[in-house]
Parts: sequence; C-alpha cells; structure tokens
Amino acid sequence: MPSPNAILGLPIGQHISIGADIKQPDGTTKEIVRSYTPISGDHQPGYFDLLIKSYPTGNISKHLASLAVGQAIKVRGPKGAFVYTPNMVRHFGMVAGGTGITPMLQVIRAIIRGRPTGDKTEVDLIFANVAPQDILLKEDLDQLAKEDAGFRVHFVLDKPPEGWTGGVGYVTADMVSVSALRSRECIQQTTDMCTEMATQARPRCQDLAMRSTSHDQWTEEGNRKPRLPKGSTSEQTRRPGLCVLTCYPVVLLPPLVC
Repeated sequence: MPSPNAILGLPIGQHISIGADIKQPDGTTKEIVRSYTPISGDHQPGYFDLLIKSYPTGNISKHLASLAVGQAIKVRGPKGAFVYTPNMVRHFGMVAGGTGITPMLQVIRAIIRGRPTGDKTEVDLIFANVAPQDILLKEDLDQLAKEDAGFRVHFVLDKPPEGWTGGVGYVTADMVSVSALRSRECIQQTTDMCTEMATQARPRCQDLAMRSTSHDQWTEEGNRKPRLPKGSTSEQTRRPGLCVLTCYPVVLLPPLVC
C-alpha cells in the first residue's frame, strides 16, 4: 500500500481485479485482467494479502509469481454483487473448492471479528479438494472453528488417505443437508433468496474432480429479497435462515431456509 496507514477499503463480500500487460504467442501484448478476493481486512493497514495458485500456463498468476518485492501491480475495485452486513441472515451455508475458499474466508473472518459488536451469524463451510495437501489454509480454518462455536468446517476429499474421517467424493445435496442439520434441527423449505455468486474464483475442474459448468454459469448468492412462507414475521424477512454460497465449478444446489 502507498503508506503504512493506508487501507484497501473493500466492502466485505467484494473483490478486486489485477491487470497486467502479458505477451501473447503471436508476439503482441495484451492486457489481461483477473479477479481475486483479499484474505486480509481493513483492520490490517498498510498491506493486503491475496491467496493465488500460480500455474505454468497461467497469465496473471504466473506474472505475479515472477514479481520481486517493491514492484507495483495494477489494482481496480471494488467489484461484485454481494456485500455482507452483520446479521443479514441467521446462518450461512458455504460450499467452496480450491482457491474458491478466499471469498468465503473473507466473510467468515468478518463475522467472527464482529462477535463483540453483536454479529450472531452462524456458518457451516463445506470445503472440497482432491487430496489433503490441496486443502488451502487448513490450519487457519481449523483454528477459527476451534475459537468460534458459530463456525464449523466440513472437509471433503476426492482422494482421501487411509483413516480419513471427513467427507468423500463429490459435494451432494445430502452433504449440504447434513451440515445444516448439525447446527439446525429443521429444514423447512427451499427459497430463491440468493442471486449471483462471486465469479472471481477460477479453480481448475480437473484439480477439483467436480462436475463443472462454464465460467459464465457460476453463480453468486447474495442480496435478493427472499420469498418466505405466509405468516413469516418481518424479522424473518429481514434475516433469512440459511443462505447457501457456492464458489467452485459444481452444479448449484438450492439454498435452504431453516
């Protein structure tokens, strides 16, 4: 950041774009832009942290990996349709895979930081990966779950080692239902309360071993007003029960209200 006291000022739930002029195979130069969600917050002035997997054939990820300390990058933002506000729902159900953990972690940390000022939002995170070594920030997630009873993380592996006690295979509707039931005793009905999901996460389908959709079909769930049953109170209308957030290429599961 320009100064030790500077902050990014990014609303929780939003992301940024990083651009660079990348040389193309035909010898021309083209500006390439990719979107990322910082995993740090404004309570950490002077810098921001990004979690990026660098691939040999990547554009921006490869470019960033080649930079030395002190070099500048082009950043633009904020971007995104979703903005988190404390207690906007009673319970978030999150589904992520690979680097799709970054927008989830941004919201999770904001919720936990807000506990002293009254944020009571509960979070269940299903985090899917291929193998144990692919689980990004596992120690951080385990520590957050240990310190905060309102946050629970459920790991799922496509190629689990012997003795693995977490989930196995593809993320299914049953897994989502079970993770919700662990913290709530009822699932009343599905709702279309959520809209588009963050498009900044671009994990590779083969890395996740998941059923994929195109990048344009990934969805983000956020602020659209829910349709709740007749007789619901205004408090229920303001704070829907469970909003399912997904961030990796997988068939979108319906959000559930509990």
